[in-house]
Amino acid sequence: MSHATLPAPAPSLVLFLHPYDGSPGAYVHDTDELRAVLDRFAARGTEEWETQVIDAEHPRIMQLAVKATPEQEMFELADMLDDRNAPAVFYILDNRYPRCVLDANDLVRRADDLCLFEGTAEDYADSILDDLYDIPPALRSYFDCEALGRDLEIGGDIATFTYEGCCYVVTNPND
Repeated sequence: MSHATLPAPAPSLVLFLHPYDGSPGAYVHDTDELRAVLDRFAARGTEEWETQVIDAEHPRIMQLAVKATPEQEMFELADMLDDRNAPAVFYILDNRYPRCVLDANDLVRRADDLCLFEGTAEDYADSILDDLYDIPPALRSYFDCEALGRDLEIGGDIATFTYEGCCYVVTNPND
């Protein structure tokens, strides 16, 4: 019986660090490689570089994270992202930058605190009416859920965004 080794799992994030001084850049697949590249940059006097996301499981999030998260945190963030928290992390990065720089743990903690509703503002308004009020079916058609959803958004009570083709409503955007 032969004992074949399984191939290493594909990295969930690949970055390219491109120095502004024209010296050679480097691809980075994990934090160990990142430390080695940053040490090489420091040894040759490279002080500034651009970080580019080459490959990522959640590319839109990682493109935003480049601007708001140190490179060392990006690999941790990539490991912490899943389909459950990705929309909330996207919302935070898309709406909070450049007001704050977040580490991966803080970012995911903030994402866990967001209350998301999957659907449009109109869908959310419709669900509020169903959940909070016992409206007889004959009267239900008199309520304009589109206008109520729009008013909630204009008033700042909710925020809407789209991630990966799905609409979401943040029901606690001011917390």
